[in-house]
Amino acid sequence: MFKNLATVFFFFSTLLLAIILVSGHFAENKKLSAVQMKLDTALLENESLKSSLEAEKAQRAELEESKKELALLVERVKAEQARVSVAQKKLTETQAVSVAMASQISQLKNELVRCQELVKQASLAPSRQEVDKLSNENAELRKSVEALQDQLKEGGSDASSAAALAALKRENENMRKQLTVIFANTGKLIDELDAAKKALKEGGPTGADADLKQQLDKALADIRLKDHQIAELKDKLAGR
Repeated sequence: MFKNLATVFFFFSTLLLAIILVSGHFAENKKLSAVQMKLDTALLENESLKSSLEAEKAQRAELEESKKELALLVERVKAEQARVSVAQKKLTETQAVSVAMASQISQLKNELVRCQELVKQASLAPSRQEVDKLSNENAELRKSVEALQDQLKEGGSDASSAAALAALKRENENMRKQLTVIFANTGKLIDELDAAKKALKEGGPTGADADLKQQLDKALADIRLKDHQIAELKDKLAGR
């Protein structure tokens, strides 16, 4: 009987121990499962954190690239502002030059109008044929005066001869005065044409202005020739 009790006790003790061990094993497995779940969760969080870090690194790289692009854009804007400033300065200078050129062009136009008037006046000056005619008339007049003077010396003087001689002398004097006035006007015209020629030369004539300058040169040359002829005629009238 005691043997059976011992067997039963041993059986129940073994069963209890087995139950305890199994319970402990299940509890340990449960703990291990919980730990595994936590570990898996931590791994997932770690992966998520890594992804976040990678994304943040990418964003930082993009931000740095954006900063560089912004810096380049700022430099370009500054360079463009500098170019605009230079362009505005050049525009201001160009406008000032344009105003000055407009004033010079206006002055040159006025000078051209005056030169055209001088050319017209030059065309009204006595021609070479007129000067030669006056010179010939003066020579004939001097011959007549000299002939009358010789006649008076040889045959004595009478009233008609003296009157004729006086008339010839007056005519000679009037002609001399007339040529003196012509000579003075011609000299003044030469001075004005010289001034006009100088003004055109300083203005840099081109095109139609150059044609006008050529006309002035020709008119000036003609008037100088007339001036020389009139001077010779004055000398003849003065008996030089």
